[in-house]
Amino acid sequence: MKNFLLYISLFLSITAVSAQVPGQIFKTATATPNPLDPNGDGWITLSGALSTSAANEEIEQELAWQRVFDGTMSHEPGGDVQTGGSNGQTDLVDALGLGYGTSAYYYYDNTLQYALFRLRIASNPTGNFGYAVLIDTDALFGNGVDPNYIAASGNRIGNPGFEIEIRIISNGGNAGVAVWDVDGVTGKNATLINEYPLTTHTQRAVSMSSDSRYSGANAIFLDFFVPVSDLGIMPTDPIRVVPATSINGTSVLGGTASDIGGVDDNDPSFTNNHDAFQMAINDQGSGSSLLPVELVSFRLNPSGNKSVMLSWTTASEFNTSHFIVERTNQERSFTAIGIVNAVGFSHNINTYSFNDLEAIDANTYYYRLKIVDFDGTYSYSNTIALSFIQESTPITVYPNPVKPGNVITIDTEQDLHNVTISDISGRMALPLEANNNNQFIIPDNINSGGYILIIDTENGKRETHQIIVQ
Repeated sequence: MKNFLLYISLFLSITAVSAQVPGQIFKTATATPNPLDPNGDGWITLSGALSTSAANEEIEQELAWQRVFDGTMSHEPGGDVQTGGSNGQTDLVDALGLGYGTSAYYYYDNTLQYALFRLRIASNPTGNFGYAVLIDTDALFGNGVDPNYIAASGNRIGNPGFEIEIRIISNGGNAGVAVWDVDGVTGKNATLINEYPLTTHTQRAVSMSSDSRYSGANAIFLDFFVPVSDLGIMPTDPIRVVPATSINGTSVLGGTASDIGGVDDNDPSFTNNHDAFQMAINDQGSGSSLLPVELVSFRLNPSGNKSVMLSWTTASEFNTSHFIVERTNQERSFTAIGIVNAVGFSHNINTYSFNDLEAIDANTYYYRLKIVDFDGTYSYSNTIALSFIQESTPITVYPNPVKPGNVITIDTEQDLHNVTISDISGRMALPLEANNNNQFIIPDNINSGGYILIIDTENGKRETHQIIVQ
C-alpha cells in the first residue's frame, strides 16, 4: 500500500508539472492528418522542446501564426470580463512579454486547405464554456455601413456586421466546433454550415505568458481548425476577425459576451458591446487575407564563407509589394537584413533568392520572410533554422544506474539549456534541478525503473540517454 500511495503521489506531481511545460501540447487533436501539430511531436514549438522565453514565443512556433490584431488601437488586458470569473477560462489575454495584439491568431494550411485559429486564455477551460470567432467577410461593418446591421438591445448583442460565426462549445447537444452563417441574423436564427467533434478539431497547449493575473500559472492556447470552404471565402480574400467568449456555451450574437477579444471590455467610452466590436474591427484596418501569398517553398543552404543562401517560391501572389528577409538567433528579436521586390500579382510560379553575407560561425540562426502588401498589411512565413555549429563533442552521463536523491553528471563541453527526465513511454517530462558543474538532482521520490534523460543544448541540439534509477 505504501508503494502504491507513493506512485500516486509521484504521478500526480509529475502530471501537474507536465501540464505547465511551455510549448507542450497537453490535449491533442485526433484528426489524421492533424494540421495543428503537423509533425506529431506533441509540441507547438519548432524545436520540439519548451519555449525559451516569453519574448521568443512567437518566433519559436512550428506554425507561422499571424496576429489577428495590430494592437495599435486596442489591447486585451486580463480581468476585463463582463460575466464569469476574472482571469478564468473565459478571459482572453495578451502576453505581457509580447505586448498588445497577442490574444488571438490565425493560420492557413495551404496543403489541407484549413483555416486555423488560436486563442490565448487565462486558464485551462473546464466544465461549460463557449468560444466564438466572428468573421466579417464583406468589409462592411457597423450601423449605416452594413445593410444587414442588427442593433444591440441593452446588454444583449445584435449583429453589427458579421457574416460567419465559428463556435467552440463544450457541453450539451451543441458540443463541438461548428460554423454558422450569421449574415443579417443573430445566433438563434443562424444557419448551420458544418460541425465537427471537439476531439478531432481542437488542441490545447501551454503558452509562455504567466504573471500574477493567472495566479502564477501559464495562460493556455486553445487551437482549432475548420475547412476554408466552410467560410465561403477564398484564401486571398481579406477578412476581419473578432473572438469572443461566453459562460453559457451559446452564441454571443443575440446574447451576452463574457469577454470580447482585442479590447478592454471595461473601456468607459463604450456605450454597449457594439462599440467594443467596432474598435476591434477598426484595429484591423481593411483586413488581411489568410493567404496573401501562396508560398510553396522556403529553403536555405550554406553557400561558403559563412554566408547563407535563402530561396523561396510562390505559386500565386495578390497585391504583394515585397519580401523583407529577417534573421535572429536565440538571444534577440528578428532584425531585417534585406528586401526583395515581389512580382505583385501572379498566378504563375515565381522564384526568389537572397544571400546573407553576414552570418558568423556561431549559434543557430533563424530566418523568416515578412510578406508585405501594397496597402502596408503584412504576414510572416514559417521560421526555418540553420546552425553553423561544427560536429559536437559526445555527451556522457554518469553514474548510471543512479539512486533517487543523488546527482547525475552530464559530461559535455556544450552549454546546456534544459534537462528533463521522462518515463519510457514519454507521457511525462519533469525538469531536473541543477546543482553545479552540470550536475542534476534525481527526485528523491521517483520510482525505480528505466527513464529517458532529455538533454537540450544552447545551440538547439537535443540528445536522449536512457538511465536506470535503482
